[in-house]
This record gives sequence, C-alpha cells and structure tokens, in this order.
Amino acid sequence: MQEQQAERRDDRSWWRVGCVSVVALCLLGAGLAAASGGPATAGGSPAAAADAPTQQQLQQSTPNTVAIRSTGEERVFYTISVSGNIEPGPGADLTGADQPDTVDGATASGSTALNGVDNFTFRGRITALNVSGGPAEVSVNGTPVDPATFPQSAPPTTAPPTPTRTPTSTPTPTATATPTATPTATATPTATSTATPTPDTPSTTTATPSATPTASPTASEAANATTQPQGESGGILDWLGSISLFTIAGTLLLVVFAILALVARYND
Repeated sequence: MQEQQAERRDDRSWWRVGCVSVVALCLLGAGLAAASGGPATAGGSPAAAADAPTQQQLQQSTPNTVAIRSTGEERVFYTISVSGNIEPGPGADLTGADQPDTVDGATASGSTALNGVDNFTFRGRITALNVSGGPAEVSVNGTPVDPATFPQSAPPTTAPPTPTRTPTSTPTPTATATPTATPTATATPTATSTATPTPDTPSTTTATPSATPTASPTASEAANATTQPQGESGGILDWLGSISLFTIAGTLLLVVFAILALVARYND
C-alpha cells in the first residue's frame, strides 16, 4: 500500500510540474507574439510613420500626379523637376493662354490664377519644386504636400570624363647581318693549286615581339561592373532575436522543471 501511495504522489508531482511548464510556455509564446506583432514606425517616431505614405507615393514606379491649385486672385508661378519624365495633365494650359505652361522632358513650368488648377503626370520622384506668387495648394497623388519640404532647384548632373586611349607604338624588328668568310687559295710546290671553299653562313634575323595595347575600361563600364545588392535585413534580425529569446526561455523552463521535480521527489 505504501509503495502504491508513493507512486501516486510521484505521478501527481510530475503532473503538477508538467502543467506549470505548459502554462509558462504559453505565456512566453503570447509575449513574443505581442512584441513582434506591434505597429512599426519609420524612423522610430509617429511623425516619420506619417510621412512614409507620401515618400512611397513620390517614388512609386507607376505614373504619379502633381497638381498646383491657386487659392487666391494673385497669379501663382511654379517650376517642377522630376527624376524621370513629366507630361501635361488635362488641366495644363499649353496653348491658348496668356502665359502658357511648358513641359520639357523632366521639367514643367507655368502659372495659374483665380482658383485655377494645373496638373501633370510624371514618373520617378520630385527633385525640385519652386512655387512663388500668390497662395497655392500643392498635392501629389491627391495628398497635400508642403512645397518648402522640396529643394528649390534640381541638382546639376555632370557626366564623368571619358578616358582617352593612347596608341602604343610597335617596335620594328632589326635584322642582324653575319659576315661571310672568303675562300683562300693555297699554293703547293707543284703547279697545282687547291682552293678550299668555306660554306656561307646564312644571315640570322632576330624578331622582337610587339607589345599589345591594353584597353582600359571606361568609367561607365567600371560603374556598371560594380553592383550592390540591397536587401532588407531588419526582419531577419528580428526573427533571429526572437529565436534566441525563445531558446533561452526554454532552457530556463527546463531548469525550473528539473528543480521542481527534485523538490517534489525530496518531499515525497
């Protein structure tokens, strides 16, 4: 009977320890899920998170829209520069106006007054926005923006200098002449003379190898040969941090589990 009671107490102790461990693991998993599923803000501040949609709208690949609305009777003058190309919208006055709007590749300029609206479509992002004259409202993809947050003029673009290839002269091979021995007649006591001919030695010509010109790559080729893959590693680092925290917590729970088991066995 005593042995059966001892076995029952051991079974109850193991069940208690197992239940405590399961509850602790559930609480730990809920905490990790809440920490990783929280709202993320760009730059760590609500203001940066609020500006994120506008920046995404300015840099999306699909055609963007920009509109300049005059909110008073005084004429508003504007100049817009983009990184891609810009085209007039239905509200632009290219002809038939006292001061027609102009579009040239990546730049558009014009004016509007008396609550008028000029709009354009563009690709890329806005690199410069200059608005002067009367009061005006500027919106990008339907979202109002502050013209003061954009540069007043686009940065100049300078083309890198192209290196000039220098031709390399090829040395001319030089022929080396070898002197030829002249046969000499030998006199004998008799009236007969014997001539000993000496074979001619052929001339030897030594050719010097020519240097091959080496073409140096241009600056644009060197820039194209180097690429920097970009990827976002923030999610991977957060995932690795969660795995490490979960591993440490699991180890601590195993230690607590072992201690509780020893205490239960000691009490029994």
